[in-house]
Amino acid sequence: MFTTVSLNKPTLQFGSQGAAVKELQLLLNSFFPSNLLSVDGAFGLVTQQRVKSFQVRVALDTDGTVDSTTWEALIFELLFLEKTIQLPELTRGMKGDLVRWAQRRLTMSSYYAGALDGDFGSRTESATKNFQFSRKLAMDGVIGRRTWSALGKVRKP
Repeated sequence: MFTTVSLNKPTLQFGSQGAAVKELQLLLNSFFPSNLLSVDGAFGLVTQQRVKSFQVRVALDTDGTVDSTTWEALIFELLFLEKTIQLPELTRGMKGDLVRWAQRRLTMSSYYAGALDGDFGSRTESATKNFQFSRKLAMDGVIGRRTWSALGKVRKP
């Protein structure tokens, strides 16, 4: 038995409304603090333009649509900036987008050489422990708050 872990965020685009749009606007404001969006829950032209600016910043397709890739980039760029966000703890046996992202960062830091399959198996656990050791973190093989933060700081060489 396994647990699937994902960001579980809706795709947003021009015209979308609601709580998810407010969350998006708050996240975008973290990246553009000198020119804050109105957090009104309406995905209008200004929000769309800010999404496009963010997508350019992180080298994504600049379409102004917030799909799972853009959500992921928003969350993990915030980790890099050391913003306070809650991500689930990942352990062996879990599967999903967040595991795949962790595998990607472990690969970038040369600790993981397996498939980016989103399956937290023995290879991912071993890579996590080695990564934790290199960062002087508890070597428990669990991706918790401190390991998420360290993974968020990994950049391409």
